Amino acid sequence: MERRVNWSKEHFIGFAMGLILPLIGSYLFYTFGWGSPTQRAFKTALSSNLLQGMDRILAYAYFVKFGVVTNIIPFLILNQLKKDRMMSGMIGATLIYGVVIIYLILSQ
Repeated sequence: MERRVNWSKEHFIGFAMGLILPLIGSYLFYTFGWGSPTQRAFKTALSSNLLQGMDRILAYAYFVKFGVVTNIIPFLILNQLKKDRMMSGMIGATLIYGVVIIYLILSQ
């Protein structure tokens, strides 16, 4: 027996949240998350075009990884609110980010 998954409005809202929140988290990490001298040197190298080619792609994968972590807090809130459909949309978006990160890391 075949079971068909019907995407509802809640699925799409969760999927959109799962795609947008990591971008916001990456931006905030890039802007405010620099504490150690190594990270400041890395930010300087990234902004001054010292990183070229694959190193630059891996740097962006690094930021996306930290951005995806921002999905955890809304996911836990949705879990407490019993919004299972929104949670499944967020999981789908997070899996897409995971595939992109793995592709960027393995393509070097």
